[in-house]
Amino acid sequence: MGSHSYPFLLNVMPETKMKSLIGFVFFPLLLLPSQTLFGQIQLHDRNPYMTEGEFSALQQQITSLREQKNREGFDLQEAEVFKIKDAYYLCPDGTFEVYRFDGNSLINISQSRHFGYNHASYKFVYKGVIYSLGGYGYWRSHADLIAFDMKNGKWDMVPVKGEKPPGITAASTFVTGNSIITFNAYRLDQSVQDLRTKLDDVFKLDMKHKRWKANGELNVSIADINPVYMEGESFTFNPITPQTILDKQSGLVKIDNTTMLDISGNTLTQMFYHIKGDSVTIYNDQDIYLDLDLKQLFDETDVLALNLIRSNNKYGYLAIGGSTLLLILIFTAFYRRTYQKDPANKEHNLIKKLLDSGQQSFSLEGIDKLFELEDIMSNETRRYKRATLINQVNDSYKQIYGNELITRIKDPDDKRRFIYLVKS
Repeated sequence: MGSHSYPFLLNVMPETKMKSLIGFVFFPLLLLPSQTLFGQIQLHDRNPYMTEGEFSALQQQITSLREQKNREGFDLQEAEVFKIKDAYYLCPDGTFEVYRFDGNSLINISQSRHFGYNHASYKFVYKGVIYSLGGYGYWRSHADLIAFDMKNGKWDMVPVKGEKPPGITAASTFVTGNSIITFNAYRLDQSVQDLRTKLDDVFKLDMKHKRWKANGELNVSIADINPVYMEGESFTFNPITPQTILDKQSGLVKIDNTTMLDISGNTLTQMFYHIKGDSVTIYNDQDIYLDLDLKQLFDETDVLALNLIRSNNKYGYLAIGGSTLLLILIFTAFYRRTYQKDPANKEHNLIKKLLDSGQQSFSLEGIDKLFELEDIMSNETRRYKRATLINQVNDSYKQIYGNELITRIKDPDDKRRFIYLVKS
């Protein structure tokens, strides 16, 4: 590989099968050829990992299945393989078929025969159950969630609450903890028009409570149609320029148009991604093409990491509201410390002001002026402080005289308003 060192590439094919390295730049990512845009198979493995013999047998079975599907008129291009307990399950894209790999052959265990509803859907495993989210079918995009029932061998619709996105892309979706995060959501309904509308919102699906919610606005520009991507345990990597690598837990993403390794001269007839944690081994047919360490790749990519989600104004309003609430609590604590004195002390400041005024009733504006609240701009804050002060005055006065000092009634002259009576 010449004089350059690429520690994030754990293993690469001999130089006879690779193009020469391009000049040194800062973003140590890969430029994969256009021929690799189709035929992606991702194996999401778990420890103990599949042996080389099992892996070779699985590849051969998938190749045979592809050939069979081609003869049937179905172009099987993409699929996901998941390990659940000690078994491996293959989920071809655009079908309801689920194949169990017994070590030598693939056996379809699904009774749901229909296909065409969930092209480009995002498939994942949550608590031992295979799910398929979204996709395209019947001329429409959607974000429906379906689950495969191992007992009866059928896919079932999963009811989900909240406002879901109109459509999702698998390459822009990932699992983190109990949540599914999806960005680059889109709307496509060809019964109305052929226009594909991209949304800037980021959506979150809470798998524990089965509820969608908007999670902010997308802060970065990422291609919304990417047929090649790799999702590890903590990172997702998209090698198509502009290349992106995302830390799923922190939500930080690194994007750059430059590459360090040019391998575009190779024609890859089939790309098979064997994913073990955040290590990805890419196969060209039966041969190891290269190994990637996604964590090391993220750490050593020398570009600024950006937040996937923009700080939305509505969250700014929440922050302001939180600050206001904090000030109210401080204000309340101050008044309690200052004014809730011994009941025998008749010099309570507000009680004294009320009694000294000689008035038996106050308008809303009058009571606010007496309590020095008229300069507060927020109606909600002023209302809260007014109620707090009245309660404090009544509590202190009642401890001394056995009755409340201030009562609120509707204004006899205008039933839409209130007046405050002072009963000393």
